[in-house]
Amino acid sequence: MAKTKIDVSRRNFLKKSAALGVGAVVGHSIFRDAFAASNDRITIYHTSVADSINPYNQSSSPIYGNWQHVIEPLVEFDYAKKGWVGVLAESWEVRENQWMFKLKKGIKFHNGATLTSKDVAFSVEKMRPLSS
Repeated sequence: MAKTKIDVSRRNFLKKSAALGVGAVVGHSIFRDAFAASNDRITIYHTSVADSINPYNQSSSPIYGNWQHVIEPLVEFDYAKKGWVGVLAESWEVRENQWMFKLKKGIKFHNGATLTSKDVAFSVEKMRPLSS
């Protein structure tokens, strides 16, 4: 039977050992949390850290991916269609310096309340800088 010589440097051995150790520790909690999800709780694993739990008070672009699971925009760019598509807005138009949005019907918040134009106006006002 032929013997195969495996040449492993100390650095590679330590890197692989560390990766296995982290995987053993973290893997268990990820597996456990994945099965702990319910209608009342969701767990999202993400590599970025939220600057704030206020979506209007954050400064890092990687966190936008997290907010997409929580907040929906009026419109967004669809790269497949190469244009803007409505998410909460059914249609929109620009009149001089005003944007006019027609909201889709039947959109509800997590608590069952219906989305209204007052909700949109509130969100727009929250985005304005405090100094203006």
